[in-house]
Amino acid sequence: MKKSTQSIILVLSLVLSLFPVQTDQNVSYAAGKPKLSKTSYTFTKTSATKDFTVRNVKAKKIKSISVSSSNEIVASAAALSKTKIRVYSYYQGKTKITAKIKVKKTKKKTKTYKLKLTIYVKPKTETATPPPSASPSASPSLSPSPTASASASASPSGSPSASPTPSASATPTLTPTPSASATPSASPTPTASSAPEPTTTTVTITFPSTPAQDESEAYSRIIAMKSYFPDNTHWDNNDIYHWYNILTHDGVTYNDMTCRGCVGIACILSNAAFGANASAIQIDNPAASSIRVGDILRVNNNTHSVIVIGTDGDQFTVAEGNIQLYDYNGYFIDSVIMWGRKIPKSDPIDYVWTRW
Repeated sequence: MKKSTQSIILVLSLVLSLFPVQTDQNVSYAAGKPKLSKTSYTFTKTSATKDFTVRNVKAKKIKSISVSSSNEIVASAAALSKTKIRVYSYYQGKTKITAKIKVKKTKKKTKTYKLKLTIYVKPKTETATPPPSASPSASPSLSPSPTASASASASPSGSPSASPTPSASATPTLTPTPSASATPSASPTPTASSAPEPTTTTVTITFPSTPAQDESEAYSRIIAMKSYFPDNTHWDNNDIYHWYNILTHDGVTYNDMTCRGCVGIACILSNAAFGANASAIQIDNPAASSIRVGDILRVNNNTHSVIVIGTDGDQFTVAEGNIQLYDYNGYFIDSVIMWGRKIPKSDPIDYVWTRW
């Protein structure tokens, strides 16, 4: 019996010796093909979040993960970890979230997978009609200084004008006083792609005499303006605001900054935080780590301006204007103010206007 057992062991040893033993250099990590916990999801409200997990592969097999949104006006996304992403909903519409995941196949080789997630934002209280700002009572235009709407031949968004016309300094408070009068605009013929023209209401704003002492105070002052410029308030390039003797860049101080649309609302909110007379400097291509609450960022290849209201994690939280909204059929609804959108800190910043 002993000899028989020894013979069997010897035969097995010979058979096993015919197969090479894999070393760590060519051993497969046996990572499966990753997939997301869902391929589509519908938000029933805005300003909401939802987490999704990466399945079929362990975190230690994932070398890296990055996420993007095809329409960040509707929703944006961020990677919380190698196996979890979070989606933030903003406005009604549809967007596609793409998660790029690099998975280790061997010690030296990786494979990139693109996982798709379709996001719908369909608030129960909203439909594919113009937002509240399009109704004849929801859209104030701002006249924070005597010349805020006086320029008929303004320079491009955020660029300095050659002929300054100084105005009186704003009185230091944060309390806007809406006027009682409103001038209705003519209503266009209703179509699927046009919204009724908003009523114009003059809002007079007075600013603080001293700048915010820290980011917490800057945030509080900026967020106080949301009561007067709420989400969906109509705001486009016809809304103009002036900065006088505020901005310095490369040693040159610009006497009159004619700020349209997104730049205009950013400058107004900046004045709410720092006062109308605080100076600002422009820094080109700043590091994300240097950005603070209250800074105005120029982004999207020098086409859009936002003001920072949060810097937590790997994203900036911003307030902005002249954001264009579309319905589910792709028809233009309105250009509006938006609060709370998040943009990755890894996105390029063309320049920053800072008053810190």
